[in-house]
Amino acid sequence: MARSTWLALFLSVMALGAWSLPLAAATESGSKLLLTTGNDLLAGNPFDDDLYTASLALQIEKRGITYSLEERMFTDKEAGRRFDETWLVVSSELPLGSRWRLRPRLGAVHVGRGLIGESGQNSIHRLIGGDEVDLRYVDQDRLHGVIGVQAVRPLRAGWRGTVDLVVDAQQAVGFGRHAQVGVRGHLQLTRLIELHWDAGYRWSSTRQPLLRSHLRDGNPTLGAGVVVLDRYVFDWTYNRYGTGTRHLTLGYRLPIGGGERRSNR
Repeated sequence: MARSTWLALFLSVMALGAWSLPLAAATESGSKLLLTTGNDLLAGNPFDDDLYTASLALQIEKRGITYSLEERMFTDKEAGRRFDETWLVVSSELPLGSRWRLRPRLGAVHVGRGLIGESGQNSIHRLIGGDEVDLRYVDQDRLHGVIGVQAVRPLRAGWRGTVDLVVDAQQAVGFGRHAQVGVRGHLQLTRLIELHWDAGYRWSSTRQPLLRSHLRDGNPTLGAGVVVLDRYVFDWTYNRYGTGTRHLTLGYRLPIGGGERRSNR
């Protein structure tokens, strides 16, 4: 089961990466494209494929502006309900002329039945031989405006790596909010292998009844990952969404033209 799950996730990222090539080719020189798929399988959670179980995301950087489209799937098997979050967010770094780098973001999130949702999730489960999910969606679909900001201050920069202080806050009006503070690091281990890590603390709250009982308001966050050949991204995270769960993410990154080597994380 574990081997087939990894194989299915790896093949899905490779296929999505190949699919994205025409889109990437249409972007301007210096653009970057990142396609990721995340799951809580094999991550060592006490829940059996529950809460934030899976995600799919597409991110494009162009002329210093980042466009992100992400769908997260949330299930509560004990309550017999589910919803999907479909996020569309745009962010850009502001030139402050100081050591702090400020990156505000604006967008919207649709909460309810998503673009991929249960049918897509069950297609993956059938592929890997897992149990299908049959849960009733929440009664109402809602659209919420999103505003947020990330502030980054370099703490240390060396020949092969950096360490930054990161402060992040976000409000999805009528849905939820979070604040997070921590440090993150990056190390160019070899020409072909890049390591990254982060550690911090997150505060979360929500007005969504199904999610509220599962959020941990005040909990550590951890993350570690590797980028191979400047293309293939492998990440492990803890408490990324505020529910105290672990997730594994596979991604395909495609720099186009002569832009910066490394994308903002």
